[in-house]
Amino acid sequence: MDKIGCTRAAAISLDGDRKCGDCGTVWAPPMPRWAGAVFLFFSAILLAGDLAYLGYALATARIGFAFVCGAGLAFLFAGGVYGGLRVIAGKAKKPEILREPTEHTP
Repeated sequence: MDKIGCTRAAAISLDGDRKCGDCGTVWAPPMPRWAGAVFLFFSAILLAGDLAYLGYALATARIGFAFVCGAGLAFLFAGGVYGGLRVIAGKAKKPEILREPTEHTP
């Protein structure tokens, strides 16, 4: 089993795609659960801080460009929390075969 350079089949990947040295099959490994937990932890911290800022901005009527950016970041961090939860629960992307050994590779 060899790593193939820096190619990535997924948007977030900790390691490159794999290639079997015997048959030549190429596949993308899933994200490990420990990485999902780290992703969840940091996304949750950032989301909590961002929501605290948004609450403060609403309470003090400071709604401007920074508020709009903060709201956009809240969606981004919420997506990180959701993705981390999916990895931990085992619902995230499963290993994917990218190239069968019968295909000709130039």
